[in-house]
Amino acid sequence: MAWYSDLIIFLFAGLCVGAGYMYMTHSPAAGALAEFEAIRRNQIRAKLRRFGGALMCIVGVCLIVGHVATRGPRPSAWSLLPWIIILLSVGVLMCLALVDLRLTQQLRRDYRGKPSDPPDNKP
Repeated sequence: MAWYSDLIIFLFAGLCVGAGYMYMTHSPAAGALAEFEAIRRNQIRAKLRRFGGALMCIVGVCLIVGHVATRGPRPSAWSLLPWIIILLSVGVLMCLALVDLRLTQQLRRDYRGKPSDPPDNKP
């Protein structure tokens, strides 16, 4: 295999892990919605986003493990496991994104037609 394929896989895996970590620990979007959304719904949104970030980290690690495991002349059946985990994790991530989208649609529906609060002019 060419050296640049290793580089591409490792860079993409690093991006997945980095994005997952940032999404898991530093995602301010769920906290910013706390003043507009019910407390329970906001807690669900924050937990789902943290779980999604953890899944993104798992995808990144499994990319590296799967790439290294399939390098040999005769990969074993166990080398298929990281790729199955990636496939399932991406499917769950898509479901989590749809749940987040549904929560956002409910939030928009709840606030449609309500008068907005006056802007806060404090420095």
